[in-house]
Amino acid sequence: MDNVKIVKDLGLPEQEAEAYLALLRLGGSLASTVAKEMGVKRTTVYAILQSLARKNLVLVYFRKSRRFYHPVPPRKLADMFEKKLDVFRRIAPSLMSIDRKTAQVFGLRFLETKEDLKQFYLDVQEELKKGRKEIYGVISSSVSWENIDREFFMEYRKERKRLGIKSRMLFSEDSKETVDILKEPLRKYKFLPKTFTLESSMNIYHDKVLLVDVKLDYIAVLISIPSIVATFKSVFDLLWEMVPAEK
Repeated sequence: MDNVKIVKDLGLPEQEAEAYLALLRLGGSLASTVAKEMGVKRTTVYAILQSLARKNLVLVYFRKSRRFYHPVPPRKLADMFEKKLDVFRRIAPSLMSIDRKTAQVFGLRFLETKEDLKQFYLDVQEELKKGRKEIYGVISSSVSWENIDREFFMEYRKERKRLGIKSRMLFSEDSKETVDILKEPLRKYKFLPKTFTLESSMNIYHDKVLLVDVKLDYIAVLISIPSIVATFKSVFDLLWEMVPAEK
């Protein structure tokens, strides 16, 4: 049985599949040892291992200032792909109902690391800067959202304010401690009742929806299916009208 081919079929490039299998054989090791095991140059293997780390397939540990790479267990690897399949299965009925003649562009994308998520926000910020300066709506706990990378998101909020980007936001009750309404007049706020708890956040843009949950292996799902985006917008508008404004 060709193990490299099997791992490749999960969506990994050939060299990444070979590096992952080499780490399994070695039980984790230095990059130089992995390069020797694969028969490639050490300078080549660094980029391969970094890519695997970004995909959460390899863990990096420091010992006496040296980097050791350890593969995630095969069972965990299988679970990661199974979770992605579960998400896809849940939205499959909606995908089947799409009128392909009118839905020209649609898709589903997984953001697997915090770096991917931060890059997404920066890319959207560039889009908003060049086009309409408005986020359709956000449903979130600002506490959990900022804690993904507090320093990054504090700077992100400052830049969003500087660019004059408007938004409507429905926050959980625990967000009152971190949200400063007076300093961000471009954002309209409402707070959900205490009975509502949020374990994930939702960002609704005019052509896509981002669902973020730091507990998942893939951290976020980006949906750019027009019919589903329209549904999220309708639900957001309904909630916005139902939730009373702060007195």
